[in-house]
Amino acid sequence: MSFSFDDTSKLLPQQMVLVPSFLAFVSAYHFLTGTRELTAKQRSWILTTLASAIVTLASFPFVWDYVRNDGDISRVRHSPGLAYATTRIFQGYLISDISMGLIYYREQVGLLTGWVHHSLYILVVELAIRRSWAHIFCLCGIMELPTFVLSIASLNPVFRSNVTFALSFFATRILLHLVLIVSYLLPGNRMRATGGSFVPAAVLALVFPMHAVWFTGCIKGFIKRQRAKKQPTPSATVIHLEVSSERQAVPVPTPAIVPIHASEPRAENTTPLQALPTQPARPTLPAKLVRRLSFEKALRKMEIDRARQRIREARRLLYEVLPPRERVYDYFGLGRGQLRYDRAPGVGGEELGRMVAVY
Repeated sequence: MSFSFDDTSKLLPQQMVLVPSFLAFVSAYHFLTGTRELTAKQRSWILTTLASAIVTLASFPFVWDYVRNDGDISRVRHSPGLAYATTRIFQGYLISDISMGLIYYREQVGLLTGWVHHSLYILVVELAIRRSWAHIFCLCGIMELPTFVLSIASLNPVFRSNVTFALSFFATRILLHLVLIVSYLLPGNRMRATGGSFVPAAVLALVFPMHAVWFTGCIKGFIKRQRAKKQPTPSATVIHLEVSSERQAVPVPTPAIVPIHASEPRAENTTPLQALPTQPARPTLPAKLVRRLSFEKALRKMEIDRARQRIREARRLLYEVLPPRERVYDYFGLGRGQLRYDRAPGVGGEELGRMVAVY
């Protein structure tokens, strides 16, 4: 008696998967954030890392069937137990990510890639479950591989590899995506795999432009980083300024030391000669700071010279506007050159004429 993959799928429960998966994701989030120091951006990638890993692993049996049967989508086994559990777990992730993002990392959840994306995918997964197309969703679950590569690198930069992400993204979300769209559009495959429905092909076609835009942004990022590496770094301009010290060291006179011979008597009240306190050495400033101070001093001097020049110019203009002083004196009858003679009594009764200039 052989034990096939279809038999293993029956071991998985087909009921009550959504709520336990939601609670499991919420518990895992709180456990990981409580035991590790993570940034808000890293916290936003925790649930995505777990969900993408689960969906990618669950998609391997369906991808193996697809490859083994030469790309015949009609021969991919449904495996209802595994397919149902995987889709419900993915729904639990979408709901938990929206809930945790609303509470803990709202600024990291974008409008299109977060709220709109998750809400629409909850409906898409529910449609796949109700139309018995859960195996199609699991086959497309291999497209979560680049998401896992990106999310694990966001949690730990050691695992970051732009080339791996780009290759996995192109292989799954571009190349395989296009192949699946064409496969589900072909009449023969469509009749055998979906009963003639265009819905799977339409959903894949609607999602593809978003993947194409993301891949285009990825390629532009590569090109931008390569150009940045090739551009030479501009060298900084260094201005050399000669700095002269304004203060000169003042020599401190030292007293002459008179030798005392041993035969000479020594006074009792003679105090020993003490060394005079020397002037403390001036601390040396760093060369960069000295250049900066000198530059600021030169700049202030230039500003003062400009202010003086403006004052002189204003004074000159004022003198040009005002009338000459002689004209003002003539107007009031106090012109220069009007002389009068006053008599002043002199010494000894003599009167001397004194000429007084009146201004």
